[in-house]
Amino acid sequence: MQNRIKLSFSSTSKINRPALSCKVREYYSDLLEEKLLNTNLIVLKDGWCIDLVIMFMEEAPRFKSSEIILGKGAKTVKSEKVKIYDMIIPLKLITLKGNSLDVILHTLQQALTIFYTETFKKVTLEIMDECWREMDISYLKSLPYPAPLKDQKYVGDILREDGSIYIY
Repeated sequence: MQNRIKLSFSSTSKINRPALSCKVREYYSDLLEEKLLNTNLIVLKDGWCIDLVIMFMEEAPRFKSSEIILGKGAKTVKSEKVKIYDMIIPLKLITLKGNSLDVILHTLQQALTIFYTETFKKVTLEIMDECWREMDISYLKSLPYPAPLKDQKYVGDILREDGSIYIY
């Protein structure tokens, strides 16, 4: 069965983006679907899905935030039955703390906690803390980091015929 909660990663940086395996996103999607959707803390109309797009963004003249930013509301694609939410994680939140896997995972947990507690009233900080306590951190740390480019699968990554990756 296809997940009804999906995470996508995007980045304004080809070099500094977190080199996470796509399996990290899959793990978080599965965990949150099990703990939030399957326990009816989040109720979606029949067949609808949530897609949270997390943009890792470099500082720029028009973007100098040091905080995780949640976009306002969702974009709804009725024909696909999907609600798309946007979130920005400033890359400096990760790079200033050493760009380690632990820092990235902690920052992702902060972002996901913000998203779910702000978007769904039944989801509390306590519920999110419980999700993180049940997380299999040893599995996430067993994944390759930095992951090879072909295993990252960010939005905009294009696999070429020769097997190389073009970052759009």
